Amino acid sequence: MDKMKKIYWWIQQINRIGGTEMVSLDLANSLVDHYDITFISTVKIREDIPYKIDPRIKLISLGIPPRCEQIDYLSKKYLKHFRIFSLLFLLLQIMYHYVIRRGYYRKKVYKLLEKDNATLICSSIDTYLLAPKKGRVFFHYHFDSDSFFNRDGWAVKRSRRPDKFIFLSNATKNEIVEKQPDLKDIATYIYNPIRFESVLNTDYFDNTIVFVGRYAEQKNPLLTLAIAKELKERNFKFKLKMFGNGPLLDEVMKYYEDNNLQDVVEINGFSEHVNEEILHSDMLLVTSRYEGFSLVMSEANALSRPWVSSNYGNTLKERLVKDRNGVVVEGENPKDYADAIMELLSDKDKLKKMKEYSYEESKKLSKEVIVPEWIKILG
Repeated sequence: MDKMKKIYWWIQQINRIGGTEMVSLDLANSLVDHYDITFISTVKIREDIPYKIDPRIKLISLGIPPRCEQIDYLSKKYLKHFRIFSLLFLLLQIMYHYVIRRGYYRKKVYKLLEKDNATLICSSIDTYLLAPKKGRVFFHYHFDSDSFFNRDGWAVKRSRRPDKFIFLSNATKNEIVEKQPDLKDIATYIYNPIRFESVLNTDYFDNTIVFVGRYAEQKNPLLTLAIAKELKERNFKFKLKMFGNGPLLDEVMKYYEDNNLQDVVEINGFSEHVNEEILHSDMLLVTSRYEGFSLVMSEANALSRPWVSSNYGNTLKERLVKDRNGVVVEGENPKDYADAIMELLSDKDKLKKMKEYSYEESKKLSKEVIVPEWIKILG
């Protein structure tokens, strides 16, 4: 039997649930029949890994302290509590590992590529920064064009030029290439696949709404609660179930308690059976400020559930099929979201039709369609 081609897949961490990690590991589980895959975690790996990983996939780590990948959350926390010395120590740690030790990590990873004649897939900004200058390296970018040029722009400019940039949508690729034409020949896109098979189910669940995502600024969970408050004040019958965890959990609980939402909202941690939770709802609510290609939106459609979503970017043009799989709301006014939700859930015939359409639209993102695209690029 011919030796399998070696792939090193580099992610930031594997200790907690994250969208990038979830997509990367799920793709690897589907590709491991075709490739010898090893995951590299930038930070140390703890024992309690919250992902299902094919036993054929190997795991290694660069051993960087886990707190280094939580700079956004920790820096805000330290500033809020005037912990200046803690913040300075964190910044010194970041500088030590990503500036002073950068060459060391690059050489360490390149030796792996050279030894196995392997391909490296980098899936986050820290992996771009530490990627070796030599070797076959792909950058898999998980956000939109605004994030690419603004929030992540400084890091992209300070990283090596990859052999291939893999974006999550055609819109994102085109917007980036338009502003940076030198990437045209190395830019492509592949949609994120759905983790499970599509299910046609048009059952009605008494206006149950689900929110699935980290309690972080990106996902804007406080807007989700503000929408619930607005619906409650309008005496609209509904139930909102939130599933997630993250740095804004304390703020989420405070808003929940201060506004007496206990009778209409459930706050839950991450569920290992989130597909069942979605299946026993009527719609998904998405309030994200930015996204690459929201996995949970695809999964909701696969389970015959439409979504009401914030307009988080042009990628939505490739997600939304009007009057079929979802509704997009402009801005962050809870009243506008409440209007859209009430219109969708109050018309039971329309809701049933959109559940059927959502199921049909999801087939475009099945693994049978997406995995061959990865094999084509990887060779």
